[in-house]
Amino acid sequence: MIRRTSASVAGGHPAASSSGEHPSASSPPTQGQRRQLQASGAALALDLLGDAWVLRLLRSLFRGQRRFSGLIKETGVSRAVLADRLERLCGAGLIRKAESPGRHAQYWLTDCGLDFWRVLLAMWQWESRWGTGLVRPPIPHDRPREEPVHIDCGQVADPRPVCDCCGEVVTAFETRGEITGVTPTSGPLVDSTPAGDTERRFRQSHSARRDDLPTLMRVYGDRWNSSVMAAALQGARTFTDFSEATGIGAGPLTRRLQELQAVGLLRSRAYAGSRSEYRLTSAAVAMFPITLEIIRWGDRWLWQGQPPMTIRHLRCGQAFRLRWQCAHCQQALERTTLRFD
Repeated sequence: MIRRTSASVAGGHPAASSSGEHPSASSPPTQGQRRQLQASGAALALDLLGDAWVLRLLRSLFRGQRRFSGLIKETGVSRAVLADRLERLCGAGLIRKAESPGRHAQYWLTDCGLDFWRVLLAMWQWESRWGTGLVRPPIPHDRPREEPVHIDCGQVADPRPVCDCCGEVVTAFETRGEITGVTPTSGPLVDSTPAGDTERRFRQSHSARRDDLPTLMRVYGDRWNSSVMAAALQGARTFTDFSEATGIGAGPLTRRLQELQAVGLLRSRAYAGSRSEYRLTSAAVAMFPITLEIIRWGDRWLWQGQPPMTIRHLRCGQAFRLRWQCAHCQQALERTTLRFD
């Protein structure tokens, strides 16, 4: 049984505020519902992806890099860090290591890894319109690729996220998350991040190079930042909301909220004296397809059993399934029908 709630995946009001900011949901999930969402495929996906090197390596693998030395050359990662991240991706089932006598080992994407192309497509779209596509990044590998061509029609695809049921383009404020009344009895297919590991990553990420990372790397390549953004998209507004939704300590949470404001994804406004309320900006709302794809991918590959949240498309009333569509021919886009020139 699905219980309808007002927990919005990305806000609950169709209009932006006069300052250009977008409101979050008017009635965010309860504390119990948030705890339920913390044990989900999406949460496990954020645990796995909460590392900038993981995202860079996945991009390199999709671009055709297969060997250890090639991954080092393209991303600039150290040998020790690369070995650790490749082991992590193998353990999670995204890649497999192929070894043969007298030849260097190669790393190949599995079906689970190949299905991640939709997340990377959503990230490419955001980067092209809001991120490093607008400026020259310090690391060439982080620059978005050229326009994707839809092989079936031969035109630039200009991917559009549409509802698979009604075919309408979906915006951030036209969906609602419906949280199941019973926590799934089945557990995750992969282990969650060990206790203390996210705080270790937090300390490691605060290096002199952190400010050089593209915005998406600072959000989805950081476990806590991605958790804060997920909470904001689910309706969190106040410091207490974010604390209850994420379980982050007061100090790290303060730094995360400051950083997300610095990169233009959250804006704060004072209320009740010294208290602040945090609202999504237009750039943050544009990350909506990325969030949807991470939820879809995590629930499919990292979670066993019924997902704790169903997303409903408010226009047609059906359970929402995102489909990427070519803007030129209106046909569905597939990994094998896209070519980046």
